[in-house]
Formats: sequence, C-alpha cells, structure tokens
Amino acid sequence: MTTEPFYRYKFFFSFLLILTLILLASCGGDKVAKPVPKIKIEPIIKKTLSKKELFQKKLIGKWSGINNHGRKVFFHFKKNNKVVMFQGYKLIGDPSDHRIVTWDVDPDKNPNHLDIVINNEGRVTRFRMIVRFFSYNKIQIRMGKNLSTRPTKFSNLGTSWLQVDLNRQY
Repeated sequence: MTTEPFYRYKFFFSFLLILTLILLASCGGDKVAKPVPKIKIEPIIKKTLSKKELFQKKLIGKWSGINNHGRKVFFHFKKNNKVVMFQGYKLIGDPSDHRIVTWDVDPDKNPNHLDIVINNEGRVTRFRMIVRFFSYNKIQIRMGKNLSTRPTKFSNLGTSWLQVDLNRQY
C-alpha cells in the first residue's frame, strides 16, 4: 500500500510529460518563423545652438513697458527676424507698413548689441541699441541718442527716453 501513491504520481507525471511533448511537437509544425528585421539605430545628433542662436531664441516674443514719459513701448521680435515696434504714437513694421523691418543681435559684444534695420525701398536705416536680460521675462533696451551711435553702457539713473525696461507678454 505504501508504494501505490508513488506509482500514481509517477504515472501522473509521465502522462503530463507526454502531453507536453505532444503539444510542443504540434506547435512546431512545418511553419518557419520569419526573421525579426533588425532595426538600424542611428545615433541621435543634437545640434548645439550657438550663443547667437540661443540669444535670438530667448529674445523672440512680445515685450512691452512704459517709458519715463508714460508712453507705451512695445517690441514683437519674430522668428523670421522681423520686428514690430510701437513707441510713443508710432507703429513700425506692422503688416500695413510698406517698409521691411528686421532685427539682429550680437551677443558676443559686451553689452549685447541689438540692431533694428528699416529698409524703405532700398534706403536702409539702422537703430543701434544695446540689450540685456534681467530674467527670462524681463529685458532692458537702451537706444543711442541718434541713429549713428550705439550706447556703450546702461544708465543707473533710472529710465530715460533712451532706456526702457520691458516685460515679456504672453
């Protein structure tokens, strides 16, 4: 009587083994599995932006502030290097303006140079300015007293008509 359970387990496990082998044999068949295509993994090449490209990217957007005369000052720097400006009562560079108004920066200069270029049917005028970032959402722009000179530093005496603090508008 003591050996009978052993034979039952032996018979049961033998039966399971044969059943498993039959199932495995039926799964194999004549079918040939298609090879898994190899995926070509190309290294990701990240383009590092130049100092100028980073500065341009940071400057793109709408900026506004109030000058010391209480007049609104507005700049909209666009990705295509076009700009719309509003200072006092003049709007420059909007779609109805026949002039082509663009901007360019040179962040390698200290302070950073910002030029607004107005092309009026071949007659080019360049506003020479300097610009600095206080934060991602706040900049300061200073213009020269005339079109041919660029300021060399920012004024600590507060905002003048030549210098204005601007906040990013969303």
